[in-house]
Amino acid sequence: MARPSEDSEVIGHYLVPANGRPAQPLLHESSSLFVNVVSDKLSAVESVVEADTSKLQTFYLILHWASSPDGQGVTGSTQEACAGSLDAAAAAGRASVTVKQRTLLMVAAHSGSLRVLAYLLARGAEPSRKSPDGMTAYDVSVGGDGPGSKTAPEFFL
Repeated sequence: MARPSEDSEVIGHYLVPANGRPAQPLLHESSSLFVNVVSDKLSAVESVVEADTSKLQTFYLILHWASSPDGQGVTGSTQEACAGSLDAAAAAGRASVTVKQRTLLMVAAHSGSLRVLAYLLARGAEPSRKSPDGMTAYDVSVGGDGPGSKTAPEFFL
């Protein structure tokens, strides 16, 4: 996988439960841009993109935090329950992190944020653009886990 550029920005965090459940966005640990995209807050995303259209094609860093296979790392069933355990598990060396590079379109597609997804496509976000790990917005939409995730792949057909 390609190394992130030095000016890459971490905007979001996901918690990946050890029990195989879908990853959950850690909204309290993430930037407002990430929160607005995954929460489908169209007006907030519009404001950011209209102020700087280069954000349409920018790859951002998304950190996926996972507990150790023994289940002793990051634990809990809600973001609030996990808030303190993320730092504690990382400090104890029991958590692992996977760094992924994603565009805003990819984040919206994965989270099933349909209004934001439609807006980003209309503004010129490139659906065929591949991340360094070879994923397109369609690819991440297929594995999505948000409220509109079942519909999101249809935006790319």
